[in-house]
Amino acid sequence: MIITIGVIRSQLSEYIDGLDEALSCFYEGYFFSPRYKQGAWDGKIHFLAIPYLTFPTGLLFMVEEFFKGKNIEYKIVDQRIMPYVNDIPVDRINILRGIILRDYQLEAIDRALKTKTGVLGLPTGSGKTEIAAALIKLVGVKTLFLVHTQDLLRQTIKRFKERIGFEIGCIGDGEFDIEDKNVIVATVQSIHRWLDTEPDKSRKFLDSFQMLFQDECHHSSARIWERIGMLCKNAYFRFGLSGTILRRDVLSNLKMLALFGAPIYRLPTMGLIEQGYLSDIDVRIIEMEIGTPAFSLSWSEVYQRDIVYNEGRNKKIADIAEEHFREGKRVMILIRKIQHGSVLQELLYRRNVPVRFLHGQVDSEKREITKMEFNEDLDSRFVLIASTIFNEGVDIPEVNVIIIADGEKSEVQTIQRVGRGLRLKSSKDKLILYDFEDHGKFLGSHAKKRIKTYKKEGFLK
Repeated sequence: MIITIGVIRSQLSEYIDGLDEALSCFYEGYFFSPRYKQGAWDGKIHFLAIPYLTFPTGLLFMVEEFFKGKNIEYKIVDQRIMPYVNDIPVDRINILRGIILRDYQLEAIDRALKTKTGVLGLPTGSGKTEIAAALIKLVGVKTLFLVHTQDLLRQTIKRFKERIGFEIGCIGDGEFDIEDKNVIVATVQSIHRWLDTEPDKSRKFLDSFQMLFQDECHHSSARIWERIGMLCKNAYFRFGLSGTILRRDVLSNLKMLALFGAPIYRLPTMGLIEQGYLSDIDVRIIEMEIGTPAFSLSWSEVYQRDIVYNEGRNKKIADIAEEHFREGKRVMILIRKIQHGSVLQELLYRRNVPVRFLHGQVDSEKREITKMEFNEDLDSRFVLIASTIFNEGVDIPEVNVIIIADGEKSEVQTIQRVGRGLRLKSSKDKLILYDFEDHGKFLGSHAKKRIKTYKKEGFLK
């Protein structure tokens, strides 16, 4: 995949340093590096390769902006070979089985078809998977769809089969089914292991794709995501999907843009709520009492004392869960540590509240069955406790109440977890979300960041 930038060399030479500066940024923690301390490294990650003057195709828009700002004359020579694609029908509203595409979904699809690459920023519950399915069906080329959890793997394959109507290949969760499959859904971990064990075969496999999707592409800065994305050299169509784009550090954002290019479509969560496509939300913050100071304790010690084994806080969580369960609502509690989930599970058992606990050590088949029962079996009611495996992407449309119990600070995680319950269902009028205003070392600043995020997104006044 080659794009040549034709520039008068003598004119560009005096601007090389400036272009390099525009396509580089500091690596987090660079000042701890021995190479930096010895003066052997400037502490930056450089996306411009000198003297070859090459850079990731996704950053082309930044290079163009730099040239325009410096009044440098240039031309773009695209040497990539565009694959043959289907004739795109004028009426695309009914392209998928079982649904009629919404106006904003059609807008996102049309933008993607026009640009061929880019990041689609749409919130959880907006139908990102349906947008991808429509693009796959419309374009009709060999496609790789990457996810990062087993739950997302199974969920995506199921949805694609329903919407597109043909068999989907799978790599992950103990399955390797790629024979005669034009669309393959894979976990990045499984592809990464294959690259290490059979590098030639796996690289040839990645070379065969003409369209690439990365779900939750804000993770693209992670080494394995970046490695796989860069090896899909013949993917003429490249799209990242996320509800939380450009919300991380500068380097992480640049790595994502390097793989997919600029954001081409963005839609805020509140916009879909106001249009009636997502459930309304009621965020309730529980004020916690200021506990014993923890000046000498580490983060791990504070977390164990003030989150995992905090009797008063855990009692409030159990009280809220029981109250709404008795009202007939479906309640989910999100935790970080397995010990914390076990403590809450025991508390609810003592109150004769049925409860299920899902985490990474529970096999994927049992997780799927439990999710199905929670979402679809009206006769099976229980409180669902879930670990970080449910932070992103996993659909829990029937949930009425979410309790954020883990005390984390990440803006990305905060927004993603809200999205777990915003899908509109006739069984609920709104999503009620509880969080805690903790105090003290570490946890106080974490709570302030979460509350700030809720306010920034319009979920909390």
